[in-house]
Amino acid sequence: MLIDRHRQINLFDSILPTTAIQMDPELRQIDHLLDDDALFQTVKSDLSKRHPQTLRRGRRSTPVEVILRMLLLKHLYDWSYEVTEHFVKDSLSLRQFCRVYLEKVPDDTVLIRWAQLISEPTLRALHDHLVREAVRRKMTRGKKLRVDTTVVETNIHYPTDSSLLQDSVRVVSGMAKKISELAEAAGVHVRDFSRSAKRRALNILKFTKERNDDAKKAVKRAYQELCEITQRALHQTTRLRDALKNNTSRKAQQFVRQCTSLLPIVNNVIAQTRRRVVHQQDVPAEEKVVSLHEPTTAILKRGKRAKPTEFGHMIKIQEVDGGIISDIEVTSSSDVELLVPSVKKHIAQFGRPPSHLAGDRGFSSAENEEQAKQLLVKYVALPAKGKLSLQRKTHEHQRWFKKLHRFRVGIEAKISLLKRCFGLRRSLYKGDAGFTRWVYLGIIACNASTIARRLVTCP
Repeated sequence: MLIDRHRQINLFDSILPTTAIQMDPELRQIDHLLDDDALFQTVKSDLSKRHPQTLRRGRRSTPVEVILRMLLLKHLYDWSYEVTEHFVKDSLSLRQFCRVYLEKVPDDTVLIRWAQLISEPTLRALHDHLVREAVRRKMTRGKKLRVDTTVVETNIHYPTDSSLLQDSVRVVSGMAKKISELAEAAGVHVRDFSRSAKRRALNILKFTKERNDDAKKAVKRAYQELCEITQRALHQTTRLRDALKNNTSRKAQQFVRQCTSLLPIVNNVIAQTRRRVVHQQDVPAEEKVVSLHEPTTAILKRGKRAKPTEFGHMIKIQEVDGGIISDIEVTSSSDVELLVPSVKKHIAQFGRPPSHLAGDRGFSSAENEEQAKQLLVKYVALPAKGKLSLQRKTHEHQRWFKKLHRFRVGIEAKISLLKRCFGLRRSLYKGDAGFTRWVYLGIIACNASTIARRLVTCP
């Protein structure tokens, strides 16, 4: 049964003298920011969907406010679930912040299961709540807006054709092996192709280091053999799926569901390898599969010298004066298409357009500047691309343009902070929903930290 809260206790008054220990000032401010009943009910509504009778039946669960606070604490300090559990157990101040008090701290696996139920609309509501709090406390007026994009990587290894084929064989063979008893009963013999695939993958690695014609032929032959082994493993799993379709056991039905989502991806991996290696054809980046478990991962080339190719999703970040991130969006659009919607979103949030707008060259176009002015943005600083005319040079050398351009550079520092301290270098949650949840929680933690720090230094 889902419960709201533990019985409230002030640990500092009831266990220790008030002067002995106190909650961290920033955590105390974040604690006040999270005390919102409408927000609490939204989170509770998501968690209540775990089972049909979650709100009425079963043993007492981890309280809603404990889940929300521990999840925020995890992303605030960029901890793992295990480390979060350890530190909350060990600290009176963190127990007080998470509203655990003297009760049992939830296990990390329990927290993982509950966290997966929190939806994107709920996280957006929490994010908007923090932005409204920043406006109410006069930390931002929304007069200045700067926009940029960055890539958050998905949690995959560097994809190569041989490693993807080997992964495919390992995964489908492992799935079949788990239900070998059901397979034998259905008359399907299960064979593990993993060793054969591994041997071919090692041959590819060995011969790739050599540059002569014989080595190239050996690599091509090894790829053909690896594709055939993968095809055989796929055929075996398909036969097993068809044999177990009418089996009503939980194990069989779970296997059938896994096959439904995974087998088409393995087929695509085999097809793209044959096109690229065997038939020497180019495969467009948008058609490539780079991971079995994160199939929507995009291949992104953004001209970064340290990392020319990134595997993940692009996100748009817009930040207002006061260091508050007012909006985020996981997107596949180009930068130039994102500027005007960002201004419209800002108007919807703050009730008025920003007086100053800044972006880098990726957002620059004559149409964007014109539309921003039609939306009543007074100053627009978007450095033009290519060779500049004398008129454009004069425009960009104005004092306000240079000042606004320097303001834009600050978002690079914010992106660096998000990647270093709030986990936005790489998403560790699975799937598209998990990726969005990871990004939102990182941004929410960053905004909460910014607001709390301002309240502590300038109460």
